[in-house]
Amino acid sequence: MEPCILIGIHKGQLEDLYHSDRKWEKFGRILTAHFLLQQEWQILNDARFSPRERFLYFFEQHASLLHRLPQKYLASYLKIKPETFSRMKHLLRKNHKKTNAGT
Repeated sequence: MEPCILIGIHKGQLEDLYHSDRKWEKFGRILTAHFLLQQEWQILNDARFSPRERFLYFFEQHASLLHRLPQKYLASYLKIKPETFSRMKHLLRKNHKKTNAGT
């Protein structure tokens, strides 16, 4: 969706890298733990927060993505119907305009 640089490595090459130096092995464990915790956090938040709460949290943390990525992908990521996402975004803009007009 946006330009990026990716690096790929075959499993065998990764194993060789881990065996070549304990620092690489430690780096691999830390990276794997990070991604697993991120995935677990996402699953728990999907279960405990309402779609509105997920939307508001996402907006607080990643507001710039609302302007850079198509709504349908953001809605899918948040497990919200695109129509619901659009409605929430509209209400957020409307409330933002009201609060700015009062200042």
